[in-house]
Amino acid sequence: MTFKQASTPPAQGYACALEVELRVETNRLIHTTRLTNTGEKPFTTDHYLHNFLRFGEAETGPGYRLSFPFDIALCDRTNGPPEEPNPPFVQVAPRTLSFADPASGTPIAGKTFVRDPAEGEASRSFTVEHAGNGQRLTVTASRPFFNVGIWITPFQLSPEANVVMTVAPGETETLVRTYEFEVSD
Repeated sequence: MTFKQASTPPAQGYACALEVELRVETNRLIHTTRLTNTGEKPFTTDHYLHNFLRFGEAETGPGYRLSFPFDIALCDRTNGPPEEPNPPFVQVAPRTLSFADPASGTPIAGKTFVRDPAEGEASRSFTVEHAGNGQRLTVTASRPFFNVGIWITPFQLSPEANVVMTVAPGETETLVRTYEFEVSD
């Protein structure tokens, strides 16, 4: 399935065409984004997806774990120092976020950003899993993450990997995200 969108005419020299292709292969969803600069000026944008996750009826809390193949550092949306303290129910270890208590309270219980301090190849994936039911989702991208914003509510956990794309006039940049679903026995 392919979706297409274009901005016409150019606004102050900026214009683009966006094409998104979704493919299912066994236990994987492959999401390919192609961004073409159809304007006269280069532009830079960040790209992220709202990955709202909930495994069965398990609310966000104990049993959920978000892991990265790199040591994480808490940050704000621009990779600076965190603006707010981490939600108290979130436990941070060198490579994981887990939950000591259920996420409760307001509809949006907290937003945390993490980044890879080394910004290396390892910053292209993360895994969300629930120990109680054995479900797991691993997301891998073809480009490194700038950071990962994490929306946390009682009803969902949403890691949103931000990827920066700079596109010159007449050029196309491609980003592929692969979602691999697994269930352990």
